[in-house]
Amino acid sequence: FTGVMDYAPNVDGVLWFVREAWPRVRARFGDARLCVVGSRPAPAISALHGRDGIEVTGRVPEVPPWLDQAAVSIAPLRLARGVQNKVLEAMSAGVPVVASPAAAQGLGTASEREPGLLLAGDAAAMAARVLSVFADTADARRRGHSAAAFVRRHFRWEHMFAIADAAVDAAMARQRGRA
Repeated sequence: FTGVMDYAPNVDGVLWFVREAWPRVRARFGDARLCVVGSRPAPAISALHGRDGIEVTGRVPEVPPWLDQAAVSIAPLRLARGVQNKVLEAMSAGVPVVASPAAAQGLGTASEREPGLLLAGDAAAMAARVLSVFADTADARRRGHSAAAFVRRHFRWEHMFAIADAAVDAAMARQRGRA
């Protein structure tokens, strides 16, 4: 998990995952590690460090080395608005992401068919999706490649600028119509 760790939705999501889904993962893969990577960990997050294979890093100089080590990234947010950069960053690094529907909502409907983004609406599904990535590394690599391609197709700066330009053009056209 990556994110600012004193932001309430991130704290809530990680604590929920650790309480509800992580024990299921550890029951099957006792050596699994959960790295919570992000600045300013709240006390409840810091308290997780060293428990049940959990590492809380605090601020790190760069996130990509952590993603390079990851088999899967999680985004178990129960409250989220807009595009979650944590999801895009992991996907662009070729890491499959297990995400709640709330965390994935800003990616658009194409994301529902993206094999690199595994949606999970509850703790059992979240754990099952993480376990499926751990169980089949070849499939996980395929999903990671697909995730990176998805980000390149839909979230390149050029694409985002075109969307912004179209919105500005439409607003200006409406404004001219009122003048």
